[in-house]
Amino acid sequence: MRRIDIAETDFVMEVSDLWDDQKTAISFASHQQEVGEILDIMPVGLLVQNRHSILYSNCEAARLLGCSQQELVGKHCMDFISGKVRERLISRFMGLFHGGDTLRETGLKIKAADNGRNIIQFVAGTLPSAEGELVQVFIQDLSYLTELEKDISARKRAEKALQHQTAVLEEQQADFRVAQKLGKIGSYKWDVICNHLVWSDELYRILGYDPAKMVPTMHALRDVVDDQDAALLLSALEKLEKSGVELSEQYRIKDVDGEEHWVHERAVATFTASGELSLIRGTIQDVTNRKLREDYIRQQTYFDQQTGLPNRQSLHDKLSELCAGPHRRGSKVYVIQVVIEDFRRIYDAMGVGAENKLIDMLAPRLRSCVPECYMLARLEGGEFMIVMDGIREVKEVEACIHRIQSILCLPMELETRRVALTSSIGVASFPDDGDTADALLQYVDTATTVAASGGLRSKSSVSLFNRAMADDIARRLDMEHLLWQGMQNQEFEMYFQPQIDMQNGQICGAEALIRWHSATLGPVSPAEFIPIAEETGLIIELGKWILAEACRVTRTCLDLVDDSFRMGVNVSPVQFQDRDLPRQIARCIEQFELPADSLEVEITEGVLIDPSLDSHELLPKIKALGVHLSLDDFGTGYSSISYLQRMKFDTLKVDQSFVRDICTDSDTRVIVRSIVAMAKRLSMSVIMEGVEEQAQYELLRSFNSDRSQGYFHAKPMPEQDFLEFARTIAAER
Repeated sequence: MRRIDIAETDFVMEVSDLWDDQKTAISFASHQQEVGEILDIMPVGLLVQNRHSILYSNCEAARLLGCSQQELVGKHCMDFISGKVRERLISRFMGLFHGGDTLRETGLKIKAADNGRNIIQFVAGTLPSAEGELVQVFIQDLSYLTELEKDISARKRAEKALQHQTAVLEEQQADFRVAQKLGKIGSYKWDVICNHLVWSDELYRILGYDPAKMVPTMHALRDVVDDQDAALLLSALEKLEKSGVELSEQYRIKDVDGEEHWVHERAVATFTASGELSLIRGTIQDVTNRKLREDYIRQQTYFDQQTGLPNRQSLHDKLSELCAGPHRRGSKVYVIQVVIEDFRRIYDAMGVGAENKLIDMLAPRLRSCVPECYMLARLEGGEFMIVMDGIREVKEVEACIHRIQSILCLPMELETRRVALTSSIGVASFPDDGDTADALLQYVDTATTVAASGGLRSKSSVSLFNRAMADDIARRLDMEHLLWQGMQNQEFEMYFQPQIDMQNGQICGAEALIRWHSATLGPVSPAEFIPIAEETGLIIELGKWILAEACRVTRTCLDLVDDSFRMGVNVSPVQFQDRDLPRQIARCIEQFELPADSLEVEITEGVLIDPSLDSHELLPKIKALGVHLSLDDFGTGYSSISYLQRMKFDTLKVDQSFVRDICTDSDTRVIVRSIVAMAKRLSMSVIMEGVEEQAQYELLRSFNSDRSQGYFHAKPMPEQDFLEFARTIAAER
């Protein structure tokens, strides 16, 4: 059968060709079932009937006549034609059964059973058949004739629009391919039922396959997945295929050349009405560059750049996770802080290169002390932190600390030097000490501070946090503020403790001592507030005030006693950070018109051994003023003797720990006698501190000591009391 097309130059469709083709080709009785499907898709209506009724109709005939194919069977084709035309056609139609010519009517109006009206072309002719005389009728809808010109123009416009849309679609497809290439996003579609898989060009490129040499398969798609990520992806695929859970996974692949890539796959599934998996669509994006950037940013954010260890942010996140997560009953989290106390000294002596080398050596050593299951982090400088979770026996923590102490006791080879390290170690635990990351970090830092203050003479000092420490720290913080406030409110006062000439019993000097009567705290011991003043730097301003007050009182004492009177003033190591110290002393001497040798600057061994201070430059400048230099607490250090001659000290103050046992310990007597003899040989005078008994005084005087200071003579006293004491002693001459 040939499809009937409408010629653009002819408004009437000729169906005679159709008739000629069919009248010898179709035998209704034998071929109805075979050709039924073809006839039903013909754009021309077809009726087959005998003399009395319609035997068959196709779909188009039923549509034109306004009823179903079953309803047409039994009716007559002339039933749908009315009026005079019907009478004329009936006779001609019946003539067809007697060998009449083909019946053709164009523009015939019919009334359909559904009350619709159509204009048709009617063509009828005999159909050879074994069942007897039949007539085959073709009817063609010509309702469009009046609008045909418009329809042709519209069709041309439609064809042009279709061509445009086709071009746009092709351009969009090209853009899509470019977009996939630029975004490194490949796509695939798998018809599961037909087992038909399609890959985009970009997916071939990502996987490294040649589109011309392979047919895409799901096996090839999954064969490139890295073994380490295969289980993760398989689990996600099972959820997708069984439950329709959208797949979204990032994993590694190795392309056919063995090169590793990171990809991100997303996929969705479609199921049939019966729940059978029918289709999977997915995209696979090469995210290698993004992954590298993410890893770089993560490395910068969460890891120390020098050692590769987790940093403060990682530590905080880890502790927050442990504190917020489920806690196993009976287990604890321990936080251990290790602070190397020598970094400033090493930097000053050897430079930043040595400091960095020390860190490079320390990090792996500390890592070897900490089991891999626990976190070792570096915060900054020589500060490291360890997090041990799930601990049931504190012995494991103690063993870790012991290993760290053993490692830190070993000398470190830096350049051409062997460096011995000191460290402070603090420990806090969850949930005993704190229940948040911030609290734990605060408390372990408190414990480390206590360890540092208590372990100055130890290679490694350890302190476990307790609540008393927190109270002490809180008091220290309050005291920092109150110290500044006390300076403004003039809450400080100078006390003076007399020094007695052991040969004639006369007052020959005094030591100036500061006292603080806080309006908030009451009397505060110098042992408590002086270290805080040194830490905060307040000692610089406080020291200037002490020096001026001591010089003022010295002026009065010179007039009250005699020109041999000498005032001792303690100078903190922190004050030697101020290079203007010699000029401050010179200005005070000038301001109060003092003989320079009436002032005695007392320093401790710490001033001499601290490389960060300018003492070796400033002390000669102070001595050049004519001021006396005194080495305080002599005998408690380990290297004092080496400085005596080098720095040209004028006075040794022997520590009270020797004086306390001098009457009962023969060894102590030998040591003190030797110190006095050595001092005399070096042209230095000797002051004995802490003299509290007559026997001590008499024994020390027999050693030819020069001055005595202690409760045996008088306690430290306010200015007016001291001046009255000095006046009384002077009057007894």
